[in-house]
Amino acid sequence: VSDSGTLPEESSYFASIGRPFPAVCIRTSTERPEAMERGCFVLAGIDERGLLNAVRTAVALDAEGSLPEAPVPDYATESVSTKVVKIIQSYTGIVDRMVWRKY
Repeated sequence: VSDSGTLPEESSYFASIGRPFPAVCIRTSTERPEAMERGCFVLAGIDERGLLNAVRTAVALDAEGSLPEAPVPDYATESVSTKVVKIIQSYTGIVDRMVWRKY
């Protein structure tokens, strides 16, 4: 149980080495929906009821062997830095136009 923003990546990593764990994130949203969709962690919200339900769900999934056995594919890519550079370069013009109104 954590409020860490890196919990999705950590839980995905441990799945990749064959040691998945029942991860629960105490937040109301995530920047990593791909890890949540893969089942690497449960988003609990910030109230007691949501947290208790999320913990029960994660523990039950672990007990039945239903935690993911493989990482989020995007997290296992060997050439992540190259991919990030391409994404940044691709969006620079759009951000300049739409956010900074440069053109």
